[in-house]
Amino acid sequence: MTKHQYSQTHATETKYGNICGYTEEDIKEKFKEYLDDIDLKEMSKWYDGYWLLKDKLYNPFDILQYLQNKMLKNYWFTSGTLLFINKTVKRKEILPT
Repeated sequence: MTKHQYSQTHATETKYGNICGYTEEDIKEKFKEYLDDIDLKEMSKWYDGYWLLKDKLYNPFDILQYLQNKMLKNYWFTSGTLLFINKTVKRKEILPT
């Protein structure tokens, strides 16, 4: 089996289906201490919109931002802009300011 065939096989296996997001169980278990003031049904309407290969998943970037800011907002969309990426890289001091 070639390296390409190996990666294609594993990329489509159900056991790796939750690798790119949080399940509802993940959130309830791993973020329990941050959920006191959170309406899980409302959060679900905003951030659990995709399936990869296995379970329904929450967008991890949106969840982390929401738990920090306590505001329902489309965080993922703003994270994809070049300005956001440039600011993030500069803040990490990877690029000169």
